[in-house]
Amino acid sequence: MSTPSSASSTDAEDRLIAQGVDDEPPANNQRTFTQRAALLVSILSAGYAFWHVFSLNVAPVETWAFRILHVAGALIIGFIAYSSANVDQPQRGNQSLIKALAAILALPAIYALYTVYDMQQIIAAGEMITPEMEVNQFGIPLAVATLSAIVASWFFRPEGSKFNWLDGTLVLTVIASTAYLMVHLDGTALRMRAGTPFASPGNAWAAMVGLALILELTRRVAGSALVIISVIFVVYSFVGPYLPGFLTHDGFDFSRFFSYIYTDAGVLGATTAVSSTYIILFIVFAAFLQAPK
Repeated sequence: MSTPSSASSTDAEDRLIAQGVDDEPPANNQRTFTQRAALLVSILSAGYAFWHVFSLNVAPVETWAFRILHVAGALIIGFIAYSSANVDQPQRGNQSLIKALAAILALPAIYALYTVYDMQQIIAAGEMITPEMEVNQFGIPLAVATLSAIVASWFFRPEGSKFNWLDGTLVLTVIASTAYLMVHLDGTALRMRAGTPFASPGNAWAAMVGLALILELTRRVAGSALVIISVIFVVYSFVGPYLPGFLTHDGFDFSRFFSYIYTDAGVLGATTAVSSTYIILFIVFAAFLQAPK
């Protein structure tokens, strides 16, 4: 027969064994934030989760717009939460240099974002947007900012878990590319032309940048294997005419391929549909269950 003291001792041991059983160890490149930064990230993540619940139950959002915003929110939180390399690796470049480089690369991203605003005003006035404007004032500056910030983040990183301001530049490029897609989603032009020879060049540039951002965040979260496989198939879409035998195909041009990628036949397809409607709800529910009592 057990005594009260032995029973209480057993309960204490059980609680000790169960303590932390639901905790997930952070990834090697996952940032740990201080109080203010952690609060900001928590608010951002909670707002992202609440927006999904609200949109799915109270105020539905158009399907493509909902999925585009779902992907954009995940990219923003991902670039804030995950570093481009393991946080225990040595620092490369001092913080002042990284901030200066991030500020320089942010300039073309801001210019592209302003161009999107200018495009919206032109559309509202009932005028046409020229292909030159989409390429020279939006596409090229946005691509330069995105690809340069991605590559620079591989070589320049602050000490430990400190936030890399180059990732802040990537957040700006996410906002700029998403803003373009949302502005041009009004009406049927984006849907009707995507993946065809009549695709808008700006749509292709926004989609190319979006794909590059998705691949970079995938590399940070899941490793390089999936990224390498994806890049091989992207390259295959362009080099098909030069391949022998059964591998050959007619190939795709830049605008047609990348505008097709960012439709419900690609990035916005079934995987994103399930992620934005079902998986996100299970993640929110699991977060509530894991919250400390």
